[in-house]
Amino acid sequence: MVYSIATFIPWLCFTLIFGGYKSILPELGIERIENFYYSYQQAIRLNIDESKFILLQACESRGKTAAKGDWQNETGKYLANGIYQFHKATWERYSEKYNWTGDYWNPKDQADLAAFMISQGEWENWWNCGKSLWAGS
Repeated sequence: MVYSIATFIPWLCFTLIFGGYKSILPELGIERIENFYYSYQQAIRLNIDESKFILLQACESRGKTAAKGDWQNETGKYLANGIYQFHKATWERYSEKYNWTGDYWNPKDQADLAAFMISQGEWENWWNCGKSLWAGS
């Protein structure tokens, strides 16, 4: 079912609460809601489970555009960035593999590539968050 933004928000709250991410609710602002809504639309467009795709984003970044993860002591830098926590090398590898162009730092582009990868069965790139969602599917 495709929701308008007004009916999406209650669905999102329900999905986050029952998916184990109710702590995100007080942090939801326009930017995060828009990130989740765009991901929801991409999941529907590519026929992947929209609840799982939203929960993947919740697990990876809590919907934060500027989320960072996978700290590397050797370089003093984070390896993963954005709403789907892509490593730059992973982004480049799959962009080349699928002949896809997009901005690594753009949350919509991250959602586009992540949704496409998952539609192709490539959820393992999000092993820690994805295994509980897609393993055995």
